[in-house]
Amino acid sequence: MSEPPEWVICFLPDGPGGPRAHEPLTEVDARKIAGVWAMLGGDPERVDVDHRSGTTTAYDPRTRKVRFGSDVYPGLGRSPNEAMSMPAVVAHELRHLERHDEGVAFDDADLASADEALTSLEATRYLGLTTAERWQLIWDALQRLHGLRNDPRLPIEPTGFLARHLRMGLTQWVEERDHGY
Repeated sequence: MSEPPEWVICFLPDGPGGPRAHEPLTEVDARKIAGVWAMLGGDPERVDVDHRSGTTTAYDPRTRKVRFGSDVYPGLGRSPNEAMSMPAVVAHELRHLERHDEGVAFDDADLASADEALTSLEATRYLGLTTAERWQLIWDALQRLHGLRNDPRLPIEPTGFLARHLRMGLTQWVEERDHGY
């Protein structure tokens, strides 16, 4: 995969998780989500769709299912997580389910960002995703890793492309984008 264009990398200081869609899901939306889930190899028995407005998308370890809510669609936010497409979100959630099934998910709340980052990176493997959707997942992972950059429990010293983008904040990103650096 080639390196992404510089202007698309965006890290917000507060990390991922901002305004995504909140409109209620329709039956057409539910069929689209189920279609992507099936295309990626997901078991249709392990999906629930919550049609109500303002609902969240998440893997539920108690039911061992993924519940898709209205935030499965992107919103108007500027971070990678806020802009992630529905197929990228479906891939991310399918990978969550698989990581739990495989026993490799981090259940420790202190490692939630690391688990989310790994989940997004691993979700890029699904063959049904477009290159753009894979990059959305990579950007989401980089954003989450950016939030861990000062965590003393993770003595990682990234280099090259990763290091540059983990250090880049929103202000610098906007400057580079607007001034063509």
